[in-house]
Amino acid sequence: MNTKLLNTPYLVAITGSIGSGKSTAAKFLKELGAEVIDADDLAREAVKPGSKALTKIKEVFGQEYLLENGELNRKKMASLIFSNKEAKEKLEAIVHPEVRRLYQRKLEELKNKQIIFYVIPLLFEVKNPPEEIRKIVVIAADKKLALERIA
Repeated sequence: MNTKLLNTPYLVAITGSIGSGKSTAAKFLKELGAEVIDADDLAREAVKPGSKALTKIKEVFGQEYLLENGELNRKKMASLIFSNKEAKEKLEAIVHPEVRRLYQRKLEELKNKQIIFYVIPLLFEVKNPPEEIRKIVVIAADKKLALERIA
C-alpha cells in the first residue's frame, strides 16, 4: 500500500471523450459543494500570456502560433497537432509538466479536503497519471449526442 495516500484527500478522476458530459458532471459536483480540479482549466492557465510554457511554445513553434494579443492561437495549434504527431509530442512536452505543477499546487491547497474530483479528459493517454488517483469515473455518451453537444 502506498502510505503517502493515507493522509491525502480521496481523489476521484473523471474522464471521458469530448462531449461526453464531464463538464456537466463537474458542474453538478461543484453545486453540491465538492472540490473540483479541471485539467483543461490548468492547461489554459499553463499557457496564459507571460507564462514560461507560452514563451517556450513561441520559441519552438514560432510567433505565428500566437494571436496579436499574445495568447496562444488555439485553433492554429490544434490544426498543427492533429496532423503532426511530432508537433503534438513537442507541445505536450512543454505543456504537460506545467499542468502537472499547477495540479500539484492545487492539490496542496486542497490537502485538508476529504474528497477531490479531478476532471482529466486525457487520463488514459497521460504517460504518468497522478498516483493520488484512487477511483476513476468514465463518463460516456452516445456518439450522436456527443457530436450534438460539441457542435
